[in-house]
Amino acid sequence: MNSAEAVKKPNRTSRKKQQTKDKLLKAIQILVLERGLGNISINDITEQADVGLGTFYNYFDSKEALIDATGELLLARYHQDVDDITEGLEDSAEIMAASIIYTLNKAADSSDWGKFIFESGVPIDSYAFNMRIRGMRDIRNGLESKRFTTDEPEIVISMFTGFSLAISGDVYFGMLPKSAIAIATAKILTLLGISEEEAKVITHKKYREIPLTQLPVSLFDLRANQI
Repeated sequence: MNSAEAVKKPNRTSRKKQQTKDKLLKAIQILVLERGLGNISINDITEQADVGLGTFYNYFDSKEALIDATGELLLARYHQDVDDITEGLEDSAEIMAASIIYTLNKAADSSDWGKFIFESGVPIDSYAFNMRIRGMRDIRNGLESKRFTTDEPEIVISMFTGFSLAISGDVYFGMLPKSAIAIATAKILTLLGISEEEAKVITHKKYREIPLTQLPVSLFDLRANQI
């Protein structure tokens, strides 16, 4: 074996492992949407993924560990999408608005994302936590640039997190119209010190659009530095 072959072999092995792991991650997404988390066994997952039971335990200790890894995958794809949406924006208020609009739209129109979050029985703690962390980062950037003027960023981010989950859930279940997304986004901006008039203008600006990601999400949907 020459040196070039020695370098390639681990890459092929690693790729095969990633492909097997990806099968398991996609399998549980499909099954969760079909049946709900509580109605899925590890045998169901391995059958859907077309892998052996022993193979499952080479990657995950339990169903819970797999669902945790699935949450990390979905959040990585979410952050990638929001990064794409906000690429090139410099105004903190526009970044916040574009992020919120995209986030809330993910649950609209009976989307797979909405079903996964609100109907499947999957814990949403990590989703809410990541929303909070990203929101706090954007708010702090706005405070540093003097674009935002709130004296209580921690309170605002708590309100933002709960507000966003409540609005997206109500839109998903049809308790609020999709038009509520723009209204809610403008309201969040006013909490950060943006005037009502400007908040409406910012909210109705045309931001970059990308297709809403559908489930199942694959590991190979992520950029190389996120896998």
